Amino acid sequence: MVALLLSLASDANYSYGNLWTVLPGYTALAFHAMASVALEQTQGVFPPSVTPQMITAASALGSCFLAVPLYAFRTFMVGLQAQ
Repeated sequence: MVALLLSLASDANYSYGNLWTVLPGYTALAFHAMASVALEQTQGVFPPSVTPQMITAASALGSCFLAVPLYAFRTFMVGLQAQ
């Protein structure tokens, strides 16, 4: 964790103003880490009869069911703002 914070500070050139330019990338990295941990946890919960490929496919399908409505909502809101 300390290495990640040091990397963030170094990428921002130790300036608070530059922090906002590199923060989205580090936020995406944090979300990816949480998603990987969630997938590992999900794979540990299912019985051994369910193959890892089926678990990964179910996880991807579930994330699509979550992401598509959010994307549609975002597109709708951006369309309203443009009018």
